[in-house]
Amino acid sequence: MSPAPRRASRCWKNTTWNSTAEISISVAGTGDWRRQAEKVYGNIGHVLGAAGATPASVVKETTWVLSIDSWRQHGAPVRRALYKGDYPASTLVEIPGLARGEFLVEIEVIAAVA
Repeated sequence: MSPAPRRASRCWKNTTWNSTAEISISVAGTGDWRRQAEKVYGNIGHVLGAAGATPASVVKETTWVLSIDSWRQHGAPVRRALYKGDYPASTLVEIPGLARGEFLVEIEVIAAVA
C-alpha cells in the first residue's frame, strides 16, 4: 500500500468551478489542531490564488475532523479569520480516522471562479 499523499488538490481553469482538498502533514503540526488548521487553510489560499480565486469565491466547504469539540476550540478561529464572517455553505463531519494517523483535519472547498 502506498503512503497517503502529502497534499491533494484539483484546480480547473477556464471553468466556473474550482475544487481543492487539503490535508496537513507538517511535523510541527502533529497533534496540534491550530497549526494543522493554519497549514490547511494556507494551502487552500495558495490553490485558490493560483486559480484566480479568493476565500470569498468559496461556495461550499466540507471539513472532516477527528473531534468536533477540538475543531471548534482550535480550528474554527482560523476558519473565521479566513472568511471574515462571510461564510460559504459548509458541512462539518466527525470521523474516526483520516488517511494517516497524524492527520486531525481534512478540508475540501468548492469555489466559483468567473
